Amino acid sequence: MTSMQQTMDTERLEGFSQAIQAISDEVNMVCKGLFSVRKEAGTDYEWEVTAYGKKVFISSDEISRILNIGSNTNLKEKFKELVAWKLRAVNRAIL
Repeated sequence: MTSMQQTMDTERLEGFSQAIQAISDEVNMVCKGLFSVRKEAGTDYEWEVTAYGKKVFISSDEISRILNIGSNTNLKEKFKELVAWKLRAVNRAIL
C-alpha cells in the first residue's frame, strides 16, 4: 500500500512540475525577467521562484500539502496560490 501511495504522490508531483514549467513559459513570453521559475539543483521537486525581484522557495512538502487540499482546482491555480501566499509572507517579513 505504501508503494502505491508513493507512486501516486510522485505522479502528482510530476504533473505539478509540468504545470509549473508551463506557467513559467507563459509568463516569460509576456513579461520576460519579471517572473522566473528554476528547479533547484540536485533536487527532484523543489523550485526557486523569483517574482518582481523577490525570491521564494517551493518545496515538495508544500506542494504535497497543497495538492491534498481540494482536488477540483487545476494545478496552475494551486501553484499561483502557493506562490502568492509565499510572496505575501516575504512582504510581511520585510515590513
